[in-house]
Amino acid sequence: MSVASHGAVVLAGDVGGTHTRLALVEVSVAEGTQRTLAREDLPSATLVERGTLEDAVHAFLLRAGGSAPAAVVMACAGPVRCGESRVTNLPWVVREDALRAATGAAHVRVVNDFEAMARGTLTLSAHDLEVLQAGERDPHGARLVLGAGTGLGQAWVVAPTHGGGQSAAPRVFTSEGGHVSFAPRDAFEDGLLVALRARYGRVSTERVVSGLGLVHLYEHLVDIGVAVTTSAMRAEVAREGARAIGEARGDAACVLAVQRFASLFGAHAGDAALSLLPRAGVVLTGGLCVALLPALREAFVPAFLDKGRLRAALEPMHVEVALAPDTGMRGAVALAMDALR
Repeated sequence: MSVASHGAVVLAGDVGGTHTRLALVEVSVAEGTQRTLAREDLPSATLVERGTLEDAVHAFLLRAGGSAPAAVVMACAGPVRCGESRVTNLPWVVREDALRAATGAAHVRVVNDFEAMARGTLTLSAHDLEVLQAGERDPHGARLVLGAGTGLGQAWVVAPTHGGGQSAAPRVFTSEGGHVSFAPRDAFEDGLLVALRARYGRVSTERVVSGLGLVHLYEHLVDIGVAVTTSAMRAEVAREGARAIGEARGDAACVLAVQRFASLFGAHAGDAALSLLPRAGVVLTGGLCVALLPALREAFVPAFLDKGRLRAALEPMHVEVALAPDTGMRGAVALAMDALR
């Protein structure tokens, strides 16, 4: 009797600099169903003080009943190579062999967090998505997934070929497309590039399309006198970062920074879409996208389409925003189910 065809328990994790999320989920690959048995969202800093990720996982499994999962997928906010990830903002090295020893699981994968995010977009239903541009969606085409948060993530999802069978899993290709060079579009952005180059040297798109990028936009608008702000607002931005800017409604510099952010995000998405023409659509993910949704509704699509002679190539594309806050964890569970097939 195959555990994959009659049900199994999998462990999914999302390891980030701020939070580490763990879930034990009972899945049926044959029926495509799942049921969460236990879930915990834990402060990563606290876990680091107590030991390794393997220590945290072992303790979680004991609290959840102690049985070994059939598969483990740990999505880490850091590059992954040969089954190992050095988490960018934590002193952890996450390895598949160490997780296998800690959990007793037969199938263990360590993946980049955006691979899980991209895979998770395929689990979303219509009410989990808001459409920015209604367009065509070819189920056999590529899907572009972009996420603006602490950084700027990018991945491609490609459906299995016709000969792969109904049970074949989609393929996810991660990339570092958020680190392409920032390309200014007007005099304001020319000045922004000069200012950021003096600070960082090379300037990537992530420097302007991310949480930190939103702060850079706000600071530059104030520094060159385009918009006014208050000393209290500056102090709040220094404490809270992008969150303070996104939540401000009456501050002129914050409002303009959010509008410019949405436009820059649209411009980058359009450039990325031209590189592979995602016939299955474009999906924007991450809490920052949801928080700034009103600005995206207004400014994203015009910038996305503003590609001169290539505008017609982008007009048929379907563009939407993922609203579900657990898209990445959904993707980790889906990847675990893929491993059991």
